[in-house]
Amino acid sequence: MNSRWIVAGLLSILLSASVVADLRVAASFWPPYVDEKAERRGVAVAIVDLALTRAGYKLSMVVDIWPRSLEGARSGVYDVIAAAWYSEERNKELAFSEPFMENRLIFVKLKSRDLTFDELSDLDGKMIGTIKDYAYGEPFNSVSMAIRAPTNHAVQNLQRLVKGQIDLVLADEYEAIYNINNYLPDQADKLELLPRTISTNGLHIAISRANPDHENIISDFDAEIVKMKADGSLQAILDDYRIWLLGNDAQ
Repeated sequence: MNSRWIVAGLLSILLSASVVADLRVAASFWPPYVDEKAERRGVAVAIVDLALTRAGYKLSMVVDIWPRSLEGARSGVYDVIAAAWYSEERNKELAFSEPFMENRLIFVKLKSRDLTFDELSDLDGKMIGTIKDYAYGEPFNSVSMAIRAPTNHAVQNLQRLVKGQIDLVLADEYEAIYNINNYLPDQADKLELLPRTISTNGLHIAISRANPDHENIISDFDAEIVKMKADGSLQAILDDYRIWLLGNDAQ
């Protein structure tokens, strides 16, 4: 074969390998994990952005409400959901990465109410504020005697709790602390986070299985997360946000 064609072929391969793929990434407002007003738009966005950028992708990020983010990923409007919990139902249409963070789910109550959570039966008959379409998982999904009272926003749940309209709020621990300190600071002394965790959910990116490149994107993301754990860059992001969050908590 003519050496000129060999060189041209090699150049073509190198050029094609260097092409940056554009990914449309959706994330729903969920401070401190997703927040357009925060530095680097929240801790989950910061991690996902760094991992996929290091993997060679170019991102365009959209912050949308959760139902539209979920439906947009299923229909192909978005390529990636930046922060999602796994469920068997979602797994039918969406492929999930390995978890890159963990969310501790706890209950928030009024200090004036004599409520505890030591076992699942303590939730029987309680009206619990949840978020529509969230995949809380087990064991909460198996609690049949609790009354679920879903809304679209976590702050709404806390406001309803303060007004005595519900008994408990189920929330991620850091999410609850952030929302109390930033949106209900004058009510903070009335609210209490119960110490027991009902579950710990892994946080993943999710991609429609209809996307022909979903396996490659997830594989690239997972590989970069492993590298970020090894070189300390992932822990550095977590530390930055935890310091900031604890700083708010101390106000």
